[in-house]
Amino acid sequence: MRSDSSETFHELRIQELQVVVRALRAENRQLQDQNDLLARELIELRRRFEELSIKQAEPHSDEEELEPPPPGQEILYVNPNWHYLLVGAGTAQNLQIGREGRILRENAEIGRARITATKEQQSVADILLDSLEGRGQYPRAGDRILFLSPSQETLNDDSP
Repeated sequence: MRSDSSETFHELRIQELQVVVRALRAENRQLQDQNDLLARELIELRRRFEELSIKQAEPHSDEEELEPPPPGQEILYVNPNWHYLLVGAGTAQNLQIGREGRILRENAEIGRARITATKEQQSVADILLDSLEGRGQYPRAGDRILFLSPSQETLNDDSP
């Protein structure tokens, strides 16, 4: 009789834990949705900020020239826990899954990343951690990423 009550207790405990797991999964989905929404809002705010910055920096005379933008695409977000980044370019700029790029800060390479997902105007890229070794810098929002053509990826693969 004691084993029956023990089994019942364990069954109830398992059911209780299953309810907790379902609730945590639902909360996790909600948090992921919120995170996605906030990432989209951040991208939109950065786009608006850039538009306003460009308007303020427009030359006042025809003789002034704009400085060319730094090479590559802007890194919009970096996740240091999962080692990925969000790039402000996608399939509309001919970026494809598997394409590698050089992460630049002040036109100096600090590492490399490889695209893992694309949308029309955005891409997600995994940071190639072995490319960061010895450089002492980790990518951050505002850095640039210069994507290589497929032929450059194989020809110039001598860098770390």
